[in-house]
Order: sequence, then structure tokens, then C-alpha cells
Amino acid sequence: FVHFTLGQQFGLRTVETKISSAFPTLSDVEQRIELIRRTGASSIVAVGSGAAMDLAKAVQSEMQQKCDNNNSDTNIARVIMVPSTWGGVLASGTSHSLLLDGAEETL
Repeated sequence: FVHFTLGQQFGLRTVETKISSAFPTLSDVEQRIELIRRTGASSIVAVGSGAAMDLAKAVQSEMQQKCDNNNSDTNIARVIMVPSTWGGVLASGTSHSLLLDGAEETL
């Protein structure tokens, strides 16, 4: 639905990606940053659960931090959140993200 709405109704090019686990990892964040760089995306639309919201916030935060460290004027992708679960609603209202540390298996 979101892909159709953004693509057909608003004329925006969309690239879909999915989270493969209940909690995003640093690897997920790095993969999405690379996808944003390759496609030249100007926005991140997170739809779904708290994991989707956390991943979007983490990607934006990591991109901001890298630009600040490099003194770059690169535009940071803005985040649009569309939560569809109670966890998504709670996650979209916070400023931090939960990422799974695979080495420690902790949040």
C-alpha cells in the first residue's frame, strides 16, 4: 500500500527494504546507509513495528554523526514514521533506538 501510494499517487521513486529480525543490528544500519547513498534517497519512510522505527532513527542518527565528523554539508535523509503496531507507536515517540548487539546478544 505504501509503495503504491508513494509511487503512483505522489510520483516518488521508492526502494523497499525489510527487517529480517525483531531488532535491527548495526549491520542493518550500515546496509541501509549504503542503500541511501546508492539511490540518492532524500527521505526514509518507516512503516510497521518498533523495529522499523528504531532502524529509521538509527540510520538518520548515524548519517548525521558521519556528516558532523566530516564537516560535510550533505543533506541528511528526513524520517517519516508510520507505525502500525503499539510498539511502533511507542518507538516513534522516543529519540533513541534499540539495536541488537550480535556479539553480546544484548540490546
